Amino acid sequence: MVKKVVEKYNVCKQAKVKRVAYPSLLQPLPVPSGTWEVITMDFVEGLPSSERKNVAMVVVDRFTKYGYFIALTHHFTAQDIVQLFLNHFYKFHGLPAVIVTDRDKIFTNFFLRNYSSWEFGS
Repeated sequence: MVKKVVEKYNVCKQAKVKRVAYPSLLQPLPVPSGTWEVITMDFVEGLPSSERKNVAMVVVDRFTKYGYFIALTHHFTAQDIVQLFLNHFYKFHGLPAVIVTDRDKIFTNFFLRNYSSWEFGS
């Protein structure tokens, strides 16, 4: 009888339980074993303009907590970020084993896929 009532009403049809696995708790990232092996990269936007720069790219080593703060203008592309990464980070520390970022898959894929074609700019 309950099954017939539920099948009959639209409200009951719309309130179905989704049959997906319940997400587990977040797990902390492992502690790196050395400097500049694991870095985090993020962007701070909405800053007041200074010399036409209004965004900061933040690159932090997870082991030492040392950071780079690189100024850039809004409406940047992944290619712009690659060049800034080369000029301010890569030439001093090389390519890290892991880059943790909250950017979308398209941005991250473009960034990592093109590292072999990177060229140092001025």
